[in-house]
Amino acid sequence: MIVKYSQIIHSPVLELKGQTRLGVAADLVIQKSDLSIKAVVVKNGLLNVNTRVATNTDIVELNSGSVIVRDEDSLVSFSEAERVREAISDKMSGINQRVRTKSGKNIGKVYDYTIDNSTCSIQKFYVKSILDERIISVSSVTKFEGKQITVKDDFELITAAGTAFKPEIA
Repeated sequence: MIVKYSQIIHSPVLELKGQTRLGVAADLVIQKSDLSIKAVVVKNGLLNVNTRVATNTDIVELNSGSVIVRDEDSLVSFSEAERVREAISDKMSGINQRVRTKSGKNIGKVYDYTIDNSTCSIQKFYVKSILDERIISVSSVTKFEGKQITVKDDFELITAAGTAFKPEIA
């Protein structure tokens, strides 16, 4: 099943084992090497001061109404999840990232994206500019880093529908 980022954010995070609510999904963290979900940032408590993460190995399911993790031990502090902390500091959440073509043309900013919940991989980015909106397949992405996503030029966007994501190696 395909689910949108916007359907996951602010949904409850539930544990499968005890079937209790552990918090609310505050953000998703993207693994840049294969454009899959690396972790879910979970907030809990009054004023959401207790922030923890559930890594992709502990996520049982992402769906439009909740995030399900194995058990309460699936949630760890940021200090225990160094790679997740690094990805967050590198702005690897996908939302509000600028999208440009390889030739430098500005396409807009990401406002949503879809995820295959069985593999936790991103499928499409929803991009908006002042005058235009586009849906960009992940197969058109050539580079994903920091605050910017680079995609193939317009002509290549149309012809690249069947190719897999292969990030540019610098």
